[in-house]
Amino acid sequence: MRFDEIPLRSIKLLGEGFDRYIFNTEPRVDELADSIGRVSLTSIPVVATVEGGYAVVCGYARLQAVQRLGWWTVPCQIFEKNERDEHGLLFLSIEDNRFTRKYNDREIAAIFNAFHKRLNLSAEQIALEVAPYLDIASNIETVQKYLKS
Repeated sequence: MRFDEIPLRSIKLLGEGFDRYIFNTEPRVDELADSIGRVSLTSIPVVATVEGGYAVVCGYARLQAVQRLGWWTVPCQIFEKNERDEHGLLFLSIEDNRFTRKYNDREIAAIFNAFHKRLNLSAEQIALEVAPYLDIASNIETVQKYLKS
């Protein structure tokens, strides 16, 4: 892991796979842009290296805000390829918003499906490992309901 100032254009903010680690369906970009414009960036985005640039792990709304403000570069925490596995990057991503607000049902479904489809975790494994982390009932029926939505 390293910290560096990187060109905003090298971070995948649109297109196929840009939202691999993005589960926040209610970004407050205008408010963030106002805040960043007043006091600067107080929490830097986290990215992971991918072919041709960087994928956003944490801080998608912050990156949209600095783009709106006209920034060309942005300080980031960077995880190099194979430095963190998919499991670790998914947990890092959901941690970013976990304490600022509760995830809504759509976001929880997306999180559970990411663990299910990308990591092949069963409903039982998600109920034991992921659900409690999100303060969701740790039972298979609840997880299956989210996996079907």
